[in-house]
Amino acid sequence: MKVLICVRRLDRGGAEMLECRLARELSRMGVEAHLACQYSPQMEGQQEAADRWLNDGVPSVHWLRMDNPLGDIQAPLLLHDLIKRFGFEIILTSTLGTDVMGVSSTFGSRARHVVALHDYPTDAIMKSRRVWLWKRALGFTHRFYAITEYVRQHTAQSLNIPLNHIQVVYNSIDFNNMVFTNEREAVRHELHLPDDSRILLYVGRLQHRKGCDILINSLAPKLEEWNAFLILVGTAFYGKALEPGALNYDAIISDQIARCETPNRIKLIGWHNDIGRIMASSDVLVHLARHEGFGLVLLEAIAAGIPVVASNVGGIPEALQGTPYTPVPLDNYEAIQNEVERWLCMDQATRYQHTEQAKKVLSYYTDRRRAEDVLGVFETTLSQGASRL
Repeated sequence: MKVLICVRRLDRGGAEMLECRLARELSRMGVEAHLACQYSPQMEGQQEAADRWLNDGVPSVHWLRMDNPLGDIQAPLLLHDLIKRFGFEIILTSTLGTDVMGVSSTFGSRARHVVALHDYPTDAIMKSRRVWLWKRALGFTHRFYAITEYVRQHTAQSLNIPLNHIQVVYNSIDFNNMVFTNEREAVRHELHLPDDSRILLYVGRLQHRKGCDILINSLAPKLEEWNAFLILVGTAFYGKALEPGALNYDAIISDQIARCETPNRIKLIGWHNDIGRIMASSDVLVHLARHEGFGLVLLEAIAAGIPVVASNVGGIPEALQGTPYTPVPLDNYEAIQNEVERWLCMDQATRYQHTEQAKKVLSYYTDRRRAEDVLGVFETTLSQGASRL
């Protein structure tokens, strides 16, 4: 089987890294799985990342060059040429741009188009003209997989896709490249925090949909009482955005922090490559997203051995299934505060018992299991012949 996996970029992003690792894992399983990057090798970090994936066993990396002036026109032609030249049987896409391109490029070829649904459309997104085109294009796709049952159900309803054309394939985490070292004193020293302080951690994009404002509003009144600091690791989004509240959100958050009760106890520290170290040295991961398909950071926190307090939305309850962590309602600040305080006040032995119990679910979330599930989707797609939706 020859597979081409199209990703937005090769060096960062939860969905992007999942699909790049999928190419690596499928290649290790004997499937010829190649990568295609939406951009060009001149974009910062892309050529270096491509070299790393090639060294990891991915057969080849191709460039669709959508960042060029005529990229929207040239990229589908480049993809169509790749399909013809290499004889790819499966094209996997997972972003709006590559999904549309995948449909147009597979017409008239033997290749089958599979779309990975890493998120579900909101009402705000559905009003976009770009999404109208995407929705129309998905009607010509051969098959889908969704990262949770919630994403499967919600997307099928929103986009009028038959449920039997969408299979659930849960996410995985990269255990081989995850290093969690608990260096509490060193991390606090680097962040200019007192040695005895507690860290409530947020990791992710600074966006309205991620609930960063809810995080600050709900926890700021209690930080001094808890001897805690709220540390937000991540950056804002500066590219094209489909939904409101996605652009320049760090400025909005900075203004909110300046106006809250304890601004000195809330820190935006940008992105850090040693996030595993910061995570393992923190006390609680707090993730109060308004909208979340899965939440890979939840699994990473579990692997790091810290408790999780997360919102009861989207696919989060499925991601936390089998753990001692109960999602909380976003509209109840008291419930959020009580759940955080419960973990902060818990004795060390009991807390350790719970965090170790949570780690038992991680044996399911391996790259090999996910690759096997996706391969099953590919095999089903090929066995159905040329039929599209």
